[in-house]
Amino acid sequence: MNLSLLFSRTGLIFLFSFLFYSCDLLQTHRDTEIPAPKKKWNQVEELMNIDREFAAYSRDSGMKKAYLEFLDEEVVMLRPNHKPLVGTYALDFVSQLNDKENEVSWEVKDGLVSSSNDLGFTYGIYTVINKKTKDTLQQGTYGMVWKKNKEGMWKVAFDNGNSGLDNEKDSAE
Repeated sequence: MNLSLLFSRTGLIFLFSFLFYSCDLLQTHRDTEIPAPKKKWNQVEELMNIDREFAAYSRDSGMKKAYLEFLDEEVVMLRPNHKPLVGTYALDFVSQLNDKENEVSWEVKDGLVSSSNDLGFTYGIYTVINKKTKDTLQQGTYGMVWKKNKEGMWKVAFDNGNSGLDNEKDSAE
């Protein structure tokens, strides 16, 4: 028997054995369930509490003042009938809001914080109420992306609201 033929057969057997073994490992890995990321409850609760502080400040001091305090200088805001408002344009937009007649309040439902603890999001339900009549004018959902600034304070980097809840049941409850 030729020695090169023996080595080539041995090489092929080794190659096929390796491929079958590798395929079995891949299949085993594919079949295992990848665990969902675990929430860092203390960081999430901290961010949700900051969102609650933001809402309380808006209720007590007015939406305009609260937004100017909690928005990041490079914030992106999405508002109905507007192109995305970015940075100084968003801050100018907020500065021109009339919050004398209406009060905006919101309730955070949940959130998540990145593993680096410098980026996170919150979401929930907002309500617009007429200050005089106490009538609900609008209700909807919101989502905010938060980031920590250079000083380590959470600021809103992205703000979006979606009107139209009416009397629909909250699916998060």
